[in-house]
Amino acid sequence: MEKDKDFLKWCDECDRRSHSLNTMYQLKRMYERKEMCDFIIKSSDGKEFHVHKLMICASIPYFHSVTGFCDVYSENENVATLDMFSSVTIELIINYIYNGKVVYYRDAVSDVVYAADYLQMESLKNDAMEKLFNIGDKNTLFDKKVVLCIESAITKYKEAQEFYGENFLEFSEKESFYLLGIESLISILDKDYLNVPNEEFVFNSAMKWMYHDFQNRKQYISNIFSILRIAYLDYSFIFNEILSEPTIINNGEVRDKLNKYFRICSKESLGNEYLSKFSSERNSYQLKCLVYNDSYSGNTISIEIKNFDQKCDKWVSHSTAFFEKTKLVLGIKYNNKVYFIQNIHFEGCSSGVILDMDNHLTKKVFFSDDRFGRVMEQFKDKIFSIGGFNFGEKSKDLVECYSFKDNNVISLEPISNGVSNATSVVFNNNIYIIGGNQGEVVSNVKKYSIYRNVWEEIHPMNYARYKASAIVYNNRIFVVGGNSLVSELKSCEVHDIEQGVWSDIPDMPYNRAGASLSIKNNFLYVVGGFGEEPNQIMKYNLLQSTWNKGPLLKDPKLRYIAI
Repeated sequence: MEKDKDFLKWCDECDRRSHSLNTMYQLKRMYERKEMCDFIIKSSDGKEFHVHKLMICASIPYFHSVTGFCDVYSENENVATLDMFSSVTIELIINYIYNGKVVYYRDAVSDVVYAADYLQMESLKNDAMEKLFNIGDKNTLFDKKVVLCIESAITKYKEAQEFYGENFLEFSEKESFYLLGIESLISILDKDYLNVPNEEFVFNSAMKWMYHDFQNRKQYISNIFSILRIAYLDYSFIFNEILSEPTIINNGEVRDKLNKYFRICSKESLGNEYLSKFSSERNSYQLKCLVYNDSYSGNTISIEIKNFDQKCDKWVSHSTAFFEKTKLVLGIKYNNKVYFIQNIHFEGCSSGVILDMDNHLTKKVFFSDDRFGRVMEQFKDKIFSIGGFNFGEKSKDLVECYSFKDNNVISLEPISNGVSNATSVVFNNNIYIIGGNQGEVVSNVKKYSIYRNVWEEIHPMNYARYKASAIVYNNRIFVVGGNSLVSELKSCEVHDIEQGVWSDIPDMPYNRAGASLSIKNNFLYVVGGFGEEPNQIMKYNLLQSTWNKGPLLKDPKLRYIAI
């Protein structure tokens, strides 16, 4: 840093900026013409680069440590072989030295990071890291070699913290996660945007990291505990898991923090007031909804993203996107997931649009015919249409797949006996079709293998229902509400996918069908739909198996879709 200051001072005092640039330009031209090049760099594939030793010495700190390299009288130091780097990588580095910039090839960015790290070229390493995170390829950024190379820079590089924080669910399962140092780990875990299902997940991940090298990392338990949002940990988890952990109960600083938390809780009412006094809420714990509004007088539809701020007890607008009004909206694409909203329009349709919030455009989807009560599910770049009936109540067994990539629709293996108004979830490359109508309300559950194009029937639900709501969480399928032949339902049940059994869970406070579901911080939220008190969100505590009222929807005329 002192050298940078000296350079700027030198430029200011002598007005040498233009002179320096002219000198650099002449050196660049000399390199291009191979004039007075007195040094050769060889790549791993044998290619030779003729350069100026003065430029290499001034630009690559690595060579400062090579004995005799900077000695002008040394006759044996006019060739260097960098056999760990390809000619493409070395050419990019040399271009950076002579031009001050790099035009990257996507596949070569990580190689430039490695090379810049090895050659101790910090400015180039930072530039390449920025490009690497702009590309955002998970396979590359989860790679052990990449993480090891950039680990020391994570604490001062916001883009790195954001990437690993927003992708923490995946990153915490990779071997490269254990390569983090304590400062890098804390810089990721202490962020509000850390994408985790609950605070218990944060604690368990940090403890996995610690036990990976227990003898050297046990000293960091206070650092780990300092970033935990204790107010969002379940009481039973604190007593059963945290207070049974020897490294915690033997640490006075951690015990003091827990005692302080318990004292605050004992003084407060059962509301949320103590949360703001002790722990801030992570963004991923906030209930988030897409709010569909087609009530404008003009030719406009808006999709607003709203979070419910638990501390302030109010809905907060995050962003809004506007689209041209269209008759048949099938769903909204947000963060690469499509949230289907078929119940906005009750007529059958053979085509419709997806409002793509990620790219601010509309995408047309089409199938073979008009159809009521079909199930639609997304898998990667495909939309599946399952069942439903056309005019005359026929063809309930039709299964089709529309591909955005190929812009065509193909027929798949029909679903036996047909179905309409079912609900569905996707899990492990399978689509589960749950309940629905088959001339009568049914409890059937069928599983479709996307890659094998085959159907199989699995154990039915305990209750027959159609237009229910379903969500997958921790290898379990939760199904709530729906309709019977008489009215909406309160009943709920859960399917253990590994065990293959259904179990009842407590009834919802209100009858509800066609709702959207979301799980945040160990709560299952039931949003919107039809039935009793449709503006009242209900939330189910997954740890305590109890229902409570959630927030109210702000405007009953709008469509809220939990995400």
